[in-house]
Amino acid sequence: MINKDILKLNTQCLENENIDVVIFNKNTYYEVIVNYEVISNYDSVKFVENNYIGLPFELNRIITKFMKNIDFIKISFTVQNKDVFPFNYTHYPPNWNIIALDSNINKNIDLMEYFSKLVNSYNNNNYLFWRENIDINLDILNFIDFVNHFSKIYNQDNFN
Repeated sequence: MINKDILKLNTQCLENENIDVVIFNKNTYYEVIVNYEVISNYDSVKFVENNYIGLPFELNRIITKFMKNIDFIKISFTVQNKDVFPFNYTHYPPNWNIIALDSNINKNIDLMEYFSKLVNSYNNNNYLFWRENIDINLDILNFIDFVNHFSKIYNQDNFN
């Protein structure tokens, strides 16, 4: 079990991509916030940061902080049992819900609908294949891995 009230995880996928995960322990449920960020003008930022453009290098680094164009998807999920968590936990799988989504990525896809389908699919699979020896920590990690379609969504022009 996650004993802390807040657990933060960070992973850098590529040089310009980053995923932050924050897990809040709310006693009867967990809130999991996943924040995907990508610097869309990464090559330009690195060029200014690492090359002489007529200014001291220290100023180049300050300038690049203001010229970064960051695209993001931020999603909040909750996980709890159908009744009261954790009393039924080992016998029934946790039920995941999407509670909020914010994004500045413009693709031809409804992100809320897409991630809602992923959450429903995960819940259905979890219900069918649940084992009592699966720890909630492992379930949280499995869920994050299951919904990690961020890079796929961002890098595909015509996402279907």
